[in-house]
Amino acid sequence: MEVTGAKNMDDLMAIPEEDLIKYYTEPFDDEGNCLNDLYNMPLRDGKLIPEDPYQALADGASKDVILMTGSNANEWNYWINEMGEEDMDTAVAAYEEYIVEAKLKQLRGLATKEENELVDDFLNLQKDKEDLWAKTELCNDIVFRVPAIEEAANHSDAGGTSYMYYFAKESTDENMGACHASELAYIFHNLTGAGFSGKVDEALADQMCAAWANFARNGNPSTEDIEWTTYDSKMRNTMVIGNDSSMKMEGDWMKEQRQLIEPLLKYYIK
Repeated sequence: MEVTGAKNMDDLMAIPEEDLIKYYTEPFDDEGNCLNDLYNMPLRDGKLIPEDPYQALADGASKDVILMTGSNANEWNYWINEMGEEDMDTAVAAYEEYIVEAKLKQLRGLATKEENELVDDFLNLQKDKEDLWAKTELCNDIVFRVPAIEEAANHSDAGGTSYMYYFAKESTDENMGACHASELAYIFHNLTGAGFSGKVDEALADQMCAAWANFARNGNPSTEDIEWTTYDSKMRNTMVIGNDSSMKMEGDWMKEQRQLIEPLLKYYIK
């Protein structure tokens, strides 16, 4: 099924603005779907995206591209500020009900009995966290971290080069943690703390900006101070950017969580 008819980036860039708006808001199939529904659509059903993205990577579709991917420790905390509540307690309560509990209920309804046991095992690993944040960690892993791992592993195992990171530097903003997009101020060396990063650690911003610039420049994010090794499904080398502003390579970071989530990826990839 084609929506825009575009075959490459040049075709996409040539689409008039009014047509982009039409594609985004008007139905393009008999079921009434439009691109605005993309977030809630199953992207591996062969309709909107004709190939399974993970399988395409495993088949070497992008093996000539050098890939950097990763995730943040508290990706989903981003939604707290999206609840439209001025009071933080109210915002957190709304986040728990409408985002976390709703998604967990959806997952449990799709999963088999055995797969629900994996969910229970994952939550049992989070004994040091309050119930909400334990469930948030499940969402972080199943929506962001483990899909990124699958992407990097499939890409490298097919002959490509992958680099993986895990960003855990917590924002100084209340309840944000290392939420979605909080790494951007560090990558772009924005010391004003744009987005959700709060007060930025300048020394860490120096290191991260240098790494990302080196990756853009020559395809290798290593710096004079830090060797950043590649990722594959055997070693699983991951650059862990800690809350203490450290940058350290770790092998198979949070392995047990990854292994519990992998069988559930077919339900949550977005």
